[in-house]
Amino acid sequence: MSPSVDELIDATFREAEREGIQEKLERAKISFYTQVPDLIPIVNVIKGEEKIPFGNLGNFSVIQGKPKSGKSFILLPIVASYLCQGHIFMDRFGIDKTENNKVLYFDTEQGQTRTKRIINRLFEIIKRDTLIKEKEIIDTIEGSLGIYSLREFLTNEKFDMIERAIETSDAKLIIIDGIIDLINKNDTDEARRIAEFLMRLTERKQCHIITIIHENKEGLNSRGDVGAILDQKAEAVYRIERDGKQFRVIPHKTRDKEPPKMDFEIEEELPKIIGYNDSSQGRGRPKKVDVSDLDEERKIRLLKFVYLKSHKKTTFEYQNLIFLLKQSYIEEGWDKLGDNQVKSLISNLKAQEYFTQTKPREPYFLSDKLIIKFNEETAPKSPF
Repeated sequence: MSPSVDELIDATFREAEREGIQEKLERAKISFYTQVPDLIPIVNVIKGEEKIPFGNLGNFSVIQGKPKSGKSFILLPIVASYLCQGHIFMDRFGIDKTENNKVLYFDTEQGQTRTKRIINRLFEIIKRDTLIKEKEIIDTIEGSLGIYSLREFLTNEKFDMIERAIETSDAKLIIIDGIIDLINKNDTDEARRIAEFLMRLTERKQCHIITIIHENKEGLNSRGDVGAILDQKAEAVYRIERDGKQFRVIPHKTRDKEPPKMDFEIEEELPKIIGYNDSSQGRGRPKKVDVSDLDEERKIRLLKFVYLKSHKKTTFEYQNLIFLLKQSYIEEGWDKLGDNQVKSLISNLKAQEYFTQTKPREPYFLSDKLIIKFNEETAPKSPF
């Protein structure tokens, strides 16, 4: 008896399905000779001379914590680092310059007024932690950051809008603040769908997605099945804890080297680092630094960094000089300086005539002797 038309159609579809599976299997196969890309950090956590990836392209990470624990605040230096590559934020976050500094930021919970505050805070943290001019900061935010308030839309609409935006963008850093709002029911099936969505997009677009999710009441796992599945599939999971006015970033799980714990405070609506803390107990504070112990060679290295980092400026306002000396100290891999220590160092440098002032409260002028020295050391070498 000959097969019916329906049977022939079913057989054809089954064969096509087998061929499709075989093609996918071949694409997934890895051999000794397979050429694979190196892991590329989206942002590094900087500790002295060491740079530890917060996350890598082609992966996603989770930031979890209880409500009001500071989850959204820790995103500010991360996003600012990627927008303004080559700069260090909060003395801890940075990334070398790449050809792409595009960021997409989706807030699923907050309305437009509160979402706009994110832009304002990004402007302020960039202004605080760099010497970039205000107009350039605004141009960078407007040109490289796409930020969306999705509060008013239905769950399925939010999901489709985010997918569409990522698929049609070349952004490499994606923030989804409120991943739980992309599901209709917090069960295993929905959890796997979200996890597969994140893994598929990050692999295909070679981007990094940071998701924000609330912890449950016990504070040990993210909320429900979605949190449990994302914790398993994520490249890294960070937990944010709050103790009064202090906040701590704790690496809960990472696939590679674990960044150190970090403590921060909120000052004038912006996060401010307190210090690293690699111990399991107690809050970390920076080690005491006696600037009077610095030898002349180290002082000159610090000043050379200040000179080059400021694009060979020779005149410095007091606050800018404090900022640049702090950065130069971290660049050398030494312990962080506090404000009082930097002010003491400036007084010491002035006493040694590395800086001069016409009168108190006026700008500081770098000495002509150092300017000549630094220019000679950085001048192109003659081939003759």
